[in-house]
Amino acid sequence: MIDFVLSHTLRLFHPFLPFITEELWHGMGYSADMPEDQGGQSIMYAPWPNAFDAAFLSHYGLDDSYLALTDKKYELVTQGRNLKREGNIQSGKRSNLFLSQPVKSQPTTQRF
Repeated sequence: MIDFVLSHTLRLFHPFLPFITEELWHGMGYSADMPEDQGGQSIMYAPWPNAFDAAFLSHYGLDDSYLALTDKKYELVTQGRNLKREGNIQSGKRSNLFLSQPVKSQPTTQRF
């Protein structure tokens, strides 16, 4: 899995860091694993990463719930930053953030 992530990350960084990614591409052995016209000579010829298709997502058990979780985490961080700004706390200063669930009303007892 790490091999997959690193090779795709190098491809994405190549337009911004061409010399570094080219050296890493050859040094990590990705050029030896690919045909000459598809990244064997240079990372410039490696295919650009594509979005995952439905078969890939279902194989690894990924669904939209992970996207929803990521969105909620992003929203939580944004709200924490907004609280710091409202409290005039410097953005670089560390602060503790405590999370709790809302208090639910007492459950009613049921008689059978």
